[in-house]
Amino acid sequence: MESCRALVLSLCVLSVSLALSAGRDVPVKRYVASLTAGRDVPVKRYVASLGAGRDVPVKRYVVNLAAGRDVPVKRYVVNLDAAPEEHFLPVCQDPDIQALIPILRKDVVDMITSRVPVEVLPLLEVLTADLDQYLPQPFAGEMRGIANCTGIPLGQIVGLNLVYDLTAFCTSIVAQDDKGIILHGRNLDYGFADFLRNITVMVDFQTKGQTLYTSTSYLGYVGALTGQRPNKFTVSVDERNQGAWWMNALEALLNRKASLMSFLVRETLAEADSYDAAIQKLAYTPLIAPVYFIVGGANVAEGAVITRNRESALDIWTLNPAQGRYVISNLQADL
Repeated sequence: MESCRALVLSLCVLSVSLALSAGRDVPVKRYVASLTAGRDVPVKRYVASLGAGRDVPVKRYVVNLAAGRDVPVKRYVVNLDAAPEEHFLPVCQDPDIQALIPILRKDVVDMITSRVPVEVLPLLEVLTADLDQYLPQPFAGEMRGIANCTGIPLGQIVGLNLVYDLTAFCTSIVAQDDKGIILHGRNLDYGFADFLRNITVMVDFQTKGQTLYTSTSYLGYVGALTGQRPNKFTVSVDERNQGAWWMNALEALLNRKASLMSFLVRETLAEADSYDAAIQKLAYTPLIAPVYFIVGGANVAEGAVITRNRESALDIWTLNPAQGRYVISNLQADL
């Protein structure tokens, strides 16, 4: 009992309440237990007063939950006017990224085999033997360029992209505030967060020197699960868990009958010049697997959750402020 009480105390969160009425603002302190060895690390948050008094700036301190160092997320430019094999060279040639490539080489096989059934691996070899036959450009060329730059075998780069695509357990939300501004948020619930934390990048995809769209991505990944086209729309992808469908998904790729969802997101970001055009493309382009697309626009009431099967949309659920629907969310389950 004493050991249990000690454990509970070591994990407890201590806080000082904020004065919500008149008087000074009180900083709220939180102490978060380190999940690795070592002492507890204090996390301080200063909360703005909800009543009278000045606003207090918010400070955040991130606790390193992994064994390695934390690396700030960097921003890169992909020049879409260059050859596909050169698109991601600015990312993988960065000295900071080069320092992380040995970690990626070490972990990528374990990550793929932990997520992909063994019987699927021979199909990956078929894909990589003639990549241009099965994957469209620029994606096939981009994967080859990343493989050449990192020294990671092409088959592993293809497998890594499929793992990202087909295990995206996530939650997204789109909402409209009282000023008519659209807000779009998401998280990524990957089971290999420690692996991804230091290889996350922001990428501006440019043509003729102008940013066409932006995506949050990872070293070695050419698709897009989160992106925005400036002043047009935002999009995020959540997995729609419909059971074990790896074989059917890869067979669809091999037969060139459908697209990876992350490829479709990039194509939509590149080609759709409006919120409505993005909804149409995401809702009715054939896919290799069921999925949710969450889309936010730049105008009042532009927000939607698209529930997809492999052929087309099953449902498009939209914001409707006139009926009091200011928030819609996806939690990886059909409602």
